[in-house]
Amino acid sequence: MPGSYSLLLVLADTVGRSILTPRELPSGLVAALFGAPYFMWLMYCAGKQKQSIRLRNES
Repeated sequence: MPGSYSLLLVLADTVGRSILTPRELPSGLVAALFGAPYFMWLMYCAGKQKQSIRLRNES
C-alpha cells in the first residue's frame, strides 16, 4: 500500500499533538511505539516460516 507510511506519520503526529494537550510528542517517537511491535511480529513470523520450510526440506 503506497500511502500507508504517510498515513502512519499523520496519525502519529495527530496522536502526539493530542495525547499531552499543552505539550507535543515527536511524531517519530509515536510512530516508533506503533512500528516496533509490528516489526518484532514480522520478524517472528519470518523466523517461524523459515523454520517450517527447513523442517519440510529435511523430511
